[in-house]
Amino acid sequence: MKLTPSPAIILKRKWKLVQCAAKFAPKRRARRPTLASVAKQATKAGIEVASYEVKPGKIVVVTGKPNEQTNNEPNPWERAMGVKQ
Repeated sequence: MKLTPSPAIILKRKWKLVQCAAKFAPKRRARRPTLASVAKQATKAGIEVASYEVKPGKIVVVTGKPNEQTNNEPNPWERAMGVKQ
């Protein structure tokens, strides 16, 4: 007559198999950060950002004060298109 192990012993054995399989399972890749999340992290850290550059596979944060543009010079495209100021 065969004795069947108790349900607790069966669960322990299965749990050990699951833990062993989890060690060797392929790891999930982390998601790439979005521009919004990078901007939120920069403001939370108190970093003054001049601009963000989105390049393939990465986001570059350019720190410092943003350049102020002066409107003293006419836009060359407006002259080319014939737009009157």
